[in-house]
Amino acid sequence: MNRLRWLITVPVAIIVVVFAVNNRGDAGVNLWPLDLIITWPLFIFVFIGLGVGFAFGAALMWFTAAPTRRRARERASRIRELERAAANAERASAPAPVAQPPVRTD
Repeated sequence: MNRLRWLITVPVAIIVVVFAVNNRGDAGVNLWPLDLIITWPLFIFVFIGLGVGFAFGAALMWFTAAPTRRRARERASRIRELERAAANAERASAPAPVAQPPVRTD
């Protein structure tokens, strides 16, 4: 798994660095209602867009997976409860220890 992570991360990192180096030219973004123009290098706008998209996708997946996480928590709680009940039943059904008379050493 670690090799797969590196196999994906290194090429993506190289592509990101090459993209940033090749797109250093300024680009202007007009924020319409404010009549404000922001001029930054193009790669910054692209990275901001990727970050916003990533955050939106992560939030969407978080909310979509909420019912599954809730069911998993409920099931884990039920398993702990059943394990506790099984341990108590096992202790209750175990035979009582027989008292041994003390051994005399005369």
